[in-house]
Amino acid sequence: MRADAGAGRQAGVGDADVQADEGRTIAEDALTAATDATGGYPFMIQLVGYHVWRKATGQRIDLSAVRAGIPAARKRLGSTVHAAALADLSAIDRTYLLAMSQDDGESSTGEIARRLHETPHYASVYRARLIAAGVIEPTRRGYVDFAIPYLREYLREHAARYEMAKRHHEHRPPRR
Repeated sequence: MRADAGAGRQAGVGDADVQADEGRTIAEDALTAATDATGGYPFMIQLVGYHVWRKATGQRIDLSAVRAGIPAARKRLGSTVHAAALADLSAIDRTYLLAMSQDDGESSTGEIARRLHETPHYASVYRARLIAAGVIEPTRRGYVDFAIPYLREYLREHAARYEMAKRHHEHRPPRR
């Protein structure tokens, strides 16, 4: 579920400083940057707001507070949402996501299958599972993208951890 990041603009927000809670205001450029950083994801809206509020000094929230708050919000999103979402997935599901994370935007499902050294049919099973789990979404025929903001970046930052977990699982001795 995503909120409309432009809703504030449609409501007349953004022509000047916006009145925030407890007498604080937020500069238009800061509001735009904070809004853009959420990706329309409700929990990220809360995280960005919380961390920007904590980083701001004085009565005016400026762009420097937003620039300082966004990384903290992304880190918290990773530890609470990304890690939990990935923990519930199989090693092959995570490998599919790692293959997607190599792209800067939407991913070709055919290219993902090639990266996995699998047939398109085999890869499509995991594509369908990840769509059903709400982790990825189809963008057009033959393409998918991440449904959770910043998951691509999280995977890139933590790829070694997930690759090692996969290798450990693959080389585990058989159970008796």
